[in-house]
Amino acid sequence: RLGETSDVANIETGPLYQVAADCKVEFRYLKDGGGEGKTKLSLLIYDANSTEPEVIWSQENDMSGIWLLKKVGIGAREKNWRIAMEGLKTVDNTTLLFDSMHFTNCSLPVPEECQAGQKQCKNGVCVATEQFCDFSNDCGDWSDEFECDSYPSRCNFEEGLCGFVQADTDDFDWVWRTGSTDIDGLGPDEDHTYGNTTGHYLFIEPSEEAIDSIARLIGPSFKAATANSQDNCNVRIWFHMHGGDITQLNIYRHDEGTPTDTLLRTISSEQEYAWMEAILKIETN
Repeated sequence: RLGETSDVANIETGPLYQVAADCKVEFRYLKDGGGEGKTKLSLLIYDANSTEPEVIWSQENDMSGIWLLKKVGIGAREKNWRIAMEGLKTVDNTTLLFDSMHFTNCSLPVPEECQAGQKQCKNGVCVATEQFCDFSNDCGDWSDEFECDSYPSRCNFEEGLCGFVQADTDDFDWVWRTGSTDIDGLGPDEDHTYGNTTGHYLFIEPSEEAIDSIARLIGPSFKAATANSQDNCNVRIWFHMHGGDITQLNIYRHDEGTPTDTLLRTISSEQEYAWMEAILKIETN
């Protein structure tokens, strides 16, 4: 519980070990009263050697005084990072609580003999073949991201849209941006590639648009493997999609010379509060 009006309470861990790309923190919290930012609970992260934290999750709405479970993605971090929980209170007669914090999927992989469908990293670790060159430190030493020039249309949006274009038949556009989305407890506070507020990503603000509005982005053309090929062609994307007014994220394949698109995947809005990967197999005749 917090003290007098306008008090800020902050509690943080000591330095932590290097963690894997799938690392998440789970905790339960209770927030009663103080909506519209009058009280706020924030999860902060300090990267190694950093004195300034970045907010990776926050909640400023009144959550009706019930215990809620929250899972937040941490992502790959070098050793000596820290995490903190901060409570802000500007009015009386409100309550902020959190409990049962623990980490999941944070252990680094260990060297072992590779199995079918795996490749070996420089450090001896084996990871799935499709995890190479996916903008994620799955090996633990980044060696799965070293030699990626042969991958077509690979883009982390740091230099712009990389040949992607906004459709001219939709209702509104995706926005190229960095940092927090300013949507409390919903949008990401950092990008996936760098895991900080300097990295870029594409974002839509659905609450500003009419119901059933669509924002469509069209990717560059490339030649995919055929159905009879020994090599699988996969399209991999990282997405952050949690609550709010977004109904669906639809991913299509468009074949030149055909009037309709092929739906590859539909993702619903209520996902974990983390960057998540979708791997889509592409086949052409």
